[in-house]
Amino acid sequence: MLAGTTSSAGFGARYTPQDVAVLTMMAQLTARGLSAAEAALQLVDRRQCRPSTILAATTTPQSAARGIARAARRMDVLTLRETLTAAVTAHGVVHTWHTLVEPAFILISRARYSEARRALTRRVLARCLSEVFATVP
Repeated sequence: MLAGTTSSAGFGARYTPQDVAVLTMMAQLTARGLSAAEAALQLVDRRQCRPSTILAATTTPQSAARGIARAARRMDVLTLRETLTAAVTAHGVVHTWHTLVEPAFILISRARYSEARRALTRRVLARCLSEVFATVP
């Protein structure tokens, strides 16, 4: 349980700013492809590090592709756009396609959910990808 959570009858949980920061980092790490357990371990191991240091140190092309596939499955368009834009800005369209997007499409096609859900997930990713690529001169 998070340090600052308390619950009063009928009022729900209350979180400290530190709790919100930890939850935000967990969401960012899992969106980048880490499992919840891996993300929690990263946060415990690097408690003294700044969030940007943790994110930079834990993102590999494989985990980034997993994160893109997860974000598409969750229909998290903001994370998809942010991740794809950052990748295109840093590495270009071709590199982004070959190292992140193509593996994400493969992960989606191999996922163990219904074909309708896989098709929807592919469409969400394709739409975000076309929006990001459309901004490249």
